[in-house]
Amino acid sequence: MILFLFIKIKKTIFTSIFISLKLTFKIFTSFTIILIMVCDLPSCKSDSNKKKYDQGEITYEITYPKYKRKESILFKVLPKKMITTFKNNCYKNDFVFTNEALSLTIISDCNKKSTTLSYSDGARKKFTRVNSGNINQLLENLPHYKISSQKEEELKFLNLNSKKTELKCQEEQTKFNIISSSSILIENMNWCTPFYEVEDAMLHYQMTQFGLNMEFKAIEINQKNINDKEFIIDESFQYESLDEYINAIKMFFSIF
Repeated sequence: MILFLFIKIKKTIFTSIFISLKLTFKIFTSFTIILIMVCDLPSCKSDSNKKKYDQGEITYEITYPKYKRKESILFKVLPKKMITTFKNNCYKNDFVFTNEALSLTIISDCNKKSTTLSYSDGARKKFTRVNSGNINQLLENLPHYKISSQKEEELKFLNLNSKKTELKCQEEQTKFNIISSSSILIENMNWCTPFYEVEDAMLHYQMTQFGLNMEFKAIEINQKNINDKEFIIDESFQYESLDEYINAIKMFFSIF
């Protein structure tokens, strides 16, 4: 009888221990799942914040803040949009005109530091090329924009990690902010522009070209597969020297 009681008590004790261990395991498992979820949240957020574009299109809105004759016919001719197509450290800037006979395009291979500049005025289709050896011949006709402060403000722009940087222009005696982002994967993108001190792709900026002040603001960025043919000049364009090209572009902008 005593032995039976002892066995029964022992069985009850082991049952209680088993139930306790089972309950503890459930609590531990639930806690582990919650812990994993909580720990994983920042990493998910971090991944979304680190979105990168290795190829695609950027659409810029172009405005002319200092242009006074905005009701004129000439103003309607000016491009109001620019499409930047990029892939493998190459990009193409296409200015969009309402008149399809007009075009102004920049194609740059940042790996080779070679840039093709082309235009069409309806009667002529011309292009020229610049490289690291003669780029200064082009840049000396444009204002120079330099970083005026090392202080940079981090911000979100079109859901991309970006930064705001202050630039100054000695020729125009001005200071202004630009917004750029390293999330657009184009190395040395600005090597052939007056913004060569800026390392990242610019998403909001302004510049003066041959007396015409222009402001560019990215309004859309799309990841898409880009054909390599996008970076080849059309065969209908004829070559001209850099001097001839600069003179033709100056004449074009002078009418505004």
